[in-house]
Amino acid sequence: MNDRISKLFSCCLNNRVVIIDTNFKGFHATLKKMEPTCNSDRWYIEKFKEGPEFSQIINGKEYYFQRLV
Repeated sequence: MNDRISKLFSCCLNNRVVIIDTNFKGFHATLKKMEPTCNSDRWYIEKFKEGPEFSQIINGKEYYFQRLV
């Protein structure tokens, strides 16, 4: 893996990766475009601090989030 990549965030929906980004701000911006009612970036930062993976239901759809690095 590229040594310059220090973080990698992914989001899956229906067993497909719908967002992947090395920058959290870009990751959250993309999520906000897909789901305008998603939580604040601060909420997701705290969830990633609790652990590398979690799921969340937004508008009746279950998303799976993961920090890979």
